[in-house]
Amino acid sequence: MRETEIISLEKKFRTGISISGMQYQLHGQVDRTDRREGKIIVLDYKTGKIHAPATNFWAEDNPLWFRMEHWQPEDKDLLADLHNELKSLQLPAYLFAFSRELGVQAEDAAFVALYEKGKDYCLLAKLDAEERENAIRKQIPALIGFVLAHLQKSGSFSPQPGDYCSFCQWAGLCGQNHTKTFTPR
Repeated sequence: MRETEIISLEKKFRTGISISGMQYQLHGQVDRTDRREGKIIVLDYKTGKIHAPATNFWAEDNPLWFRMEHWQPEDKDLLADLHNELKSLQLPAYLFAFSRELGVQAEDAAFVALYEKGKDYCLLAKLDAEERENAIRKQIPALIGFVLAHLQKSGSFSPQPGDYCSFCQWAGLCGQNHTKTFTPR
């Protein structure tokens, strides 16, 4: 049995990042942070289905990394391709913000499937120590930087319909046929 110490619950974070001279604020709330066998793990509870990233997503020879590094607005399929392989930007964003705000590097981040009695789905679990270090120090900042640069430079964003649409606050505005409508607050 692994030794676990809960470090924080519902910890809010806010951190800044500058892309092409523009300052962005990332903020959110991490459900839980643990220390497991001396390593920090950032956790997010999920009640719905969890989609893991493609097994080769973090491989340096994955063409997505080259495409992100050299992205031009004409590459309109990159966000969809990124979504198909990564599935969610949430855990990488949590790792990025956690290390920037607290100055402490977490070893991994995981979704906790509440419908599976709390089973963890770790983002970087299949990577060896060197690959994990590369993902945290280089690839995740590059990923966040790409997404923000895309927001800055892209003229449009195509919706990526999926199961999550029923929870999206923008469902009524994206042009897709959804049962939920958007009501401004």
